[in-house]
Amino acid sequence: MAHEHFWFSGMWFFPVFFLLVFLVFAYLAFRVLSSRCAASDQVSSSDSLNSPLEVLKMRYVKGEISRDEFAQIRKDIQGENEGDGRMC
Repeated sequence: MAHEHFWFSGMWFFPVFFLLVFLVFAYLAFRVLSSRCAASDQVSSSDSLNSPLEVLKMRYVKGEISRDEFAQIRKDIQGENEGDGRMC
């Protein structure tokens, strides 16, 4: 019999309010995580023109680094890209 006054006494407001707050936070978290993955995809596609290897080649062609430095840095770059562990 105590439950029949639940809906009419205003006690329904807080559970509904907190459910709405939870849903809003869940939606915002989803949007933030989705935008981060989309941004990382855009960066990786636009970086193909200025990839580290391309920059290294340009520095070598300009004479900024020696052949030995070029070989060592290329080895470092190629080893670094194998296991970058990205989630997106």
